[in-house]
Amino acid sequence: MTKNKQGDNGAVPPPESRCVRNDGRKWRCKGWVYEESTLCEKHYLYDLQRKFGDVVVREKRVQKTVKRKTKKRNESDEDEDEEKRREDERVRKRAKRSLDSSGLVREEEEEMGAKKKGIDAILRDSESTESDYTASELIISLKTAFRFKDFEEVAQIIKVREGKMKMDKEVVESRCVKLSNEIEVKKTEIVDVREKLQEMEVRKIGLEDEIWGHKRMCNELKEKVIRLEEDYKVVCERERRSQVRIVTLSDELKKMNKNEREILVVLKKENSDLEYAKRRVENEIEVWKRRINELETNRGMKTVSLPQVKIKEEGANCDAKRSAENKIEVPKRRFREQATNCGLKSAGFPKVNVKEEALNCDPKVYASANSDFACPFSAKAGRVTQLAEEGKKNETIQRVTPTEFNNTGKGISLSHANIRKEEDEISKFLSEFRKLKGNN
Repeated sequence: MTKNKQGDNGAVPPPESRCVRNDGRKWRCKGWVYEESTLCEKHYLYDLQRKFGDVVVREKRVQKTVKRKTKKRNESDEDEDEEKRREDERVRKRAKRSLDSSGLVREEEEEMGAKKKGIDAILRDSESTESDYTASELIISLKTAFRFKDFEEVAQIIKVREGKMKMDKEVVESRCVKLSNEIEVKKTEIVDVREKLQEMEVRKIGLEDEIWGHKRMCNELKEKVIRLEEDYKVVCERERRSQVRIVTLSDELKKMNKNEREILVVLKKENSDLEYAKRRVENEIEVWKRRINELETNRGMKTVSLPQVKIKEEGANCDAKRSAENKIEVPKRRFREQATNCGLKSAGFPKVNVKEEALNCDPKVYASANSDFACPFSAKAGRVTQLAEEGKKNETIQRVTPTEFNNTGKGISLSHANIRKEEDEISKFLSEFRKLKGNN
């Protein structure tokens, strides 16, 4: 049974029976230890509540109330026994005083009569209320009894009561054994429950840590999902822009291919025209070479100048000079015009425009004196046909003059200075033509 904090008389318990709870300085609990623990009842229950919750505390409270009730019951039984003992004591004292008094005989007779009545009452009520009389009352009733029959009846009552008490004792002992066994079982169960509670606490801590880790992982995964959604949106936007750009670039590429095809068709036509013009220019060069040879053969001849021949000669010289100047100026003008056209067309197709510029800037196209040569590209320049007609007139004049000179038979020829001048102009033209041809 547990004791109060400072014992029954307020004394401090000895160190081995004192609660070990302290504050680490000077204070120490003055309560008695509780059962097999090192703490008092208050601190023991407090620790149980902290560790295992309210279940054990509730059990301890129930045990405490049961002990309190049993204590009260035992105290009440003790009080009843005490009252019975006091009452017997009073009866004994009263009998002694009666014997000491003067009316001893009369009192004895009265007492005998009363006791006789009491024995008759006890014998009469033995079957129904025999448990209400104590052993002292039964023995006192036998003091004045001389008959063996009364004594046997009282002894029988006492034997019956003793048998009942033995039976009750056996029942109570068996019940105590059962209760002690149950207490041992409960103690083992409490130990098992405590171990299970400790295991559950450890498992609970592990599960809490695991839950915390899973929560953190969930938060990280949510952040990753948000970032991936944002990246997906950015990628979708880039894909949409790239699709739009692909569509626009494909349209532009189709347009560029179409323009390139048109330009290639035009350039093919121009190439064919230029090839044709190149052949015409080569033929014209051969004509000029033959004319130069004729002029060299007629260089040494001296002729008598007549008025008509001088007029023709001056006209021929003027026409030859004009034709040579036109032949030199025409490629220059054509070169400038083609340079401007090549600069406008060279925006998206540099290689094609370089080829076109090289072909358009070829002075061989405009060196022809044949008026029959006409092409779509050369028709763009308004002066080409006019220059071709002038070249044709000069060619007729130049071709007529040698025949006329040969028909006169008078050894008519051009002056040495005019021939030299014309040869220089021709050489200059041929040198420029060769340079342009080499560049191409």
